[in-house]
Amino acid sequence: MYKKVPYYLKVIRVLLCELVNPFDCINLFVNKEIVLEFKNGIKLYCKEIIELLIIYETMFRDDYKVHDLKNPKYIIDVGGGIGDFSVFCAHRFPEAIVTVFEPGKASFKLLKKNILVNKLKNVVPIEAAVGNDPEYKLFMDEKNAQNSTNNYKNFQRSITVKGMKLDDVIKDHVDLLKLDCEGGEYEILQNLSLSAYKKIRSISIEYHNHIIADEDIKIAKILKEKGYIIHSKHDPYNQNIGYMYAQKN
Repeated sequence: MYKKVPYYLKVIRVLLCELVNPFDCINLFVNKEIVLEFKNGIKLYCKEIIELLIIYETMFRDDYKVHDLKNPKYIIDVGGGIGDFSVFCAHRFPEAIVTVFEPGKASFKLLKKNILVNKLKNVVPIEAAVGNDPEYKLFMDEKNAQNSTNNYKNFQRSITVKGMKLDDVIKDHVDLLKLDCEGGEYEILQNLSLSAYKKIRSISIEYHNHIIADEDIKIAKILKEKGYIIHSKHDPYNQNIGYMYAQKN
């Protein structure tokens, strides 16, 4: 925790510079829903303090390599949360279509509000968990800030949510597939068809070795077999978490 203090200070410094209303963030400490207004024109409803870190990592640290995209036409976001990644992509690339999956009801509600407040017509939200089963048990914490189809934290609450196969939405070329679903990444990639892989140019993944043992190694093996070049980086504060980037030759 103490080792991350410099990182938290950096996040605060960046957000202070990028937000029109930075001091509204104080309301997040009492779980009050607010609208963050960024100087780049994006607005985001959020309710949890952890969402500030996620927004920083998505929009300003660019952990999913959005800035590397060249005129994308189709992006898929699996594990959309409150929609920060999808809104960022749709705002940056207005000619692209973004399909976003989020199974958590509270997050999905904010996701839809964030699409509306930004007046985006190019985001397609789907309330479902991506995987190989028609239904999943979704585990969540008390504040609904985190959820997973894997009960890795022994969450006390769970609901049944719709499951959907990624193959069902991949009909044409995909410029970027982003995966951040708290341990569901390996199952998704393991069950994705070869015809779907042929349509996906690049994949950005947050892996979670504390949920699925050696998930990064297992994912890398699958993607290399499908002809992708792999690059990865560990979280400097937690070696069980990191990012993997896969690009077609």
